[in-house]
Amino acid sequence: MGLVGLILLLTAANVANLQLVRAGRRRRETAVRLALGATRARIVRYVLTETLLLAALGGVAGAVVAGWSRHVLARAAIAAVVPARRATLIDPIIVLRSE
Repeated sequence: MGLVGLILLLTAANVANLQLVRAGRRRRETAVRLALGATRARIVRYVLTETLLLAALGGVAGAVVAGWSRHVLARAAIAAVVPARRATLIDPIIVLRSE
C-alpha cells in the first residue's frame, strides 16, 4: 500500500506541475481577456471549470482502466489456479520412483 501511495503522490505532484506550467503559458490569453473586458471572477471561473473538467475526464478514464484491469487480473488468477491445483495433486513418491 505504501508504494501505491507514493506513486499516487508523485502523479498528483506531476499533474499539479503541469497545471502550473499551463497557467504560465496562458498569461497572454488572460491579458487579452482582461483587455476585452472580462472580470477576474469570470477568468477564475473559466480556469476552474476547465481544470475540473480535465480532472473529471481523468477520473472517468482511471475508473475505466481500473475496471478493465480488475477483470484481466481476475481472469489471470483463475487461469493460474488450474496449474497450481494440478501441482498439488502430484504424489511425490510416485514421481520419484519413476525417475
